[in-house]
Amino acid sequence: MGELFDKKIDERTKNYLADCRNNVGWLGCNNGWYGIKEILEKKNILQTASLQKLETYDGYMNSSDIDVYSYEIDGRKRYCAELSYQTDIDDYCTETHIFNQCPTRESVLTARLINDIEFAIKFKGFKTEFNCWECGKHVHWLDNEKGTLEQKFDRMKERFCGFCDNI
Repeated sequence: MGELFDKKIDERTKNYLADCRNNVGWLGCNNGWYGIKEILEKKNILQTASLQKLETYDGYMNSSDIDVYSYEIDGRKRYCAELSYQTDIDDYCTETHIFNQCPTRESVLTARLINDIEFAIKFKGFKTEFNCWECGKHVHWLDNEKGTLEQKFDRMKERFCGFCDNI
């Protein structure tokens, strides 16, 4: 992303999400109409990339199944998790998530969640620091270490610290 948008994400969040990326081996994603085969064809490297389908995982909420492929570029093995979903009555989006290790279904869902969090902060105006709606405490969304990444994101969306749950 451009520097303009990166300024909206604080260092603590950047570092945390970078750790999450590294834990699952996620390098990034492409969104559009093309799957990995078409992307490699357009780069004129499909023949040398040795694209191979490895696995299929169940999709989720209106998505296709998640197909996992391996391929090689410049001597580096990469893995692609590909899924698609309908975006309009006659349109769809194909997501290709690139990993440096073979992803599990949970890794793919984590990658999509990281992408959603970054988008929410950069483009939807979600604040990483807020005053809890229940107790009024000023917190960073990562202050409460309890819960999964998804639960932390839910608390950020709700502007809820999660500390006052235990009182």
